[in-house]
Amino acid sequence: MRLKKWDLLICIGLALILSIFAVDLGNTNPAARTYPMVMVIASYFFIAIIAIRWIINRKQILAESVGGMSGKRFLYIAIYCAAIFAYIMLIDKLGYVVSTVIFGIYSLIYLKNRNKVVTAVLPVVAAFLLYFLFSKFLFVRLPAGILM
Repeated sequence: MRLKKWDLLICIGLALILSIFAVDLGNTNPAARTYPMVMVIASYFFIAIIAIRWIINRKQILAESVGGMSGKRFLYIAIYCAAIFAYIMLIDKLGYVVSTVIFGIYSLIYLKNRNKVVTAVLPVVAAFLLYFLFSKFLFVRLPAGILM
């Protein structure tokens, strides 16, 4: 994996976001808290690995990435971040399943997936699988929305 100049900033941002999730987990049912806590700890572990690799190789990384990020690439990332924000805002209104299917289809199209069957079927299957996994096995209540 090649590290870039932005990777350390992204790691710091993700660590801050995970800290918010970790603090919010204190208000969650103890039975439903285990899996998210394991994921937060694993994420901190992998963020630390990337940050350590970045610090060890910082001279080489900074020398290779003198040009910075192109405007086109920045716009591409900004549009996708806006789509993630819209997805988060729509979860409460449309529900988890509907908003996840819409976001999944959008993501596959935006990432230029050419297989139409995968684009149509994968988000639906993944959304329902995750919904039942979280609601029936992990006892996490997801927003029901208009379909459930």
